[in-house]
Amino acid sequence: MCGNLSAAIQCKTVSFDYHDPQHSADLNEFAKLHRLLAARFPLVHKHLTRTAINEHSLVFEWPGSDPSQKPWLAYAHLDVVPEGNASQWTHAPFSGVVANDASGRPCVWGRGAIDLKNLALGWMEVIEDLLRESKGAYRPRRS
Repeated sequence: MCGNLSAAIQCKTVSFDYHDPQHSADLNEFAKLHRLLAARFPLVHKHLTRTAINEHSLVFEWPGSDPSQKPWLAYAHLDVVPEGNASQWTHAPFSGVVANDASGRPCVWGRGAIDLKNLALGWMEVIEDLLRESKGAYRPRRS
């Protein structure tokens, strides 16, 4: 998972308040991240229905095997807040570098590593693995 999360962090998907006249999001970075997700998680893109909301937010639906069951929702976001003063970061905010933390454990560093690209990539990893191991046959009971 580190490689995928590291690559996702390198996409500068910074969002700003719509009412901030000095800043605007670089929508090319969101498109870059969408291409990365499609390349790294081909089975997710093949077996789930992908819908883009306003071109930049993604919703994936995985049809369940039992339509009588209410759906279940897993949530994460791919945008990040501005990095602030980059000189105060241990590693560059969009480097996605894998390096040891203070306790000596390796971790991925960068904006989105814990809020919330890590969760979005975690969902993608799990679903991709389930589909790969089942040769695309696995379906959850609930959508």
